[in-house]
Amino acid sequence: MPYTSTIPMEQLDLWLREQKPLKFVKEQLELSGMPVELQDEMYQQYRKMRTAKRQWRGFVCLGIGAFLGFFSCFLTLIEAFPSLNSLILYGITGIGVCIIFNGLYNIFED
Repeated sequence: MPYTSTIPMEQLDLWLREQKPLKFVKEQLELSGMPVELQDEMYQQYRKMRTAKRQWRGFVCLGIGAFLGFFSCFLTLIEAFPSLNSLILYGITGIGVCIIFNGLYNIFED
């Protein structure tokens, strides 16, 4: 007889929106009383969902940072605002690089 889950996928989505830590999810799955195989499957599914959300956020940060870097380079090269060249070159580029590193952290960190 197949086991019907007491923790549906909607619960995993709710935990994901609330950013529950992995330890909390593991404890809740153990308390649910479902078979160990199903607990492991749901735990792995939660980890995959969490990783996918974090990677998406990382790629968005990479795009924004790359755009800022390109934009600051472009403004510096055409000298659109000669009195603000240093601010554009070092300020906006620095912000873009920080956003890129934040994106890389989100992509590669587990």
